[in-house]
Amino acid sequence: MSLLNKIIMTKFFFDYPIVIMMMQMALTLFVMEVLRVCNVVKLLPYTFDRGKDMFVPSLLYALHGYFSLTALEGMNLPMYGAVKRVVPLLTMWMSFVVR
Repeated sequence: MSLLNKIIMTKFFFDYPIVIMMMQMALTLFVMEVLRVCNVVKLLPYTFDRGKDMFVPSLLYALHGYFSLTALEGMNLPMYGAVKRVVPLLTMWMSFVVR
């Protein structure tokens, strides 16, 4: 997905990472709903109450996606992949040091 996003942002000069992220999320939701309706996966149907419960995690995921796409815009792919894999280790180490 990183490669596809990088191609879209550099080769097609599409400088709107929020639109890319929203399209990917909409496609994912559509595919999951089709799979649910076809009884391929077992998911509960969407309700407003479930949406309210998932608002904060969804917002944090959207922010993560936006910042990831923004970072991808300014880096090359190998460096982006390396940073993406090292950050969780650095975060765990820093939480250990702080505590």
